[in-house]
Amino acid sequence: MSLGDYEEILTEIASEWGVAEEEIKLAEQIHHKVVLPAIKELRYAGRRLADALGAIARGAPATEVKDLIADARFRCHCARHDVIDASLLKIAID
Repeated sequence: MSLGDYEEILTEIASEWGVAEEEIKLAEQIHHKVVLPAIKELRYAGRRLADALGAIARGAPATEVKDLIADARFRCHCARHDVIDASLLKIAID
């Protein structure tokens, strides 16, 4: 399979990543500090995307590539959840 075969899900991930980034920036303005767990989740997502690209390049089975890409998308969702958790904690403390 080629990179083009994954265009739809990669576009979804790019969108999810962008939303997570915006939410992280907003949370940083609220907290006046970095929401590190959310940033780490985006880092993990990036690692999974790099692994997926490597798998595509070496001709790995489609299931391996799909699993890596699915995990990247999941990590973007986790980042958003970490932002929500941090924001709710801030509200509860204040």
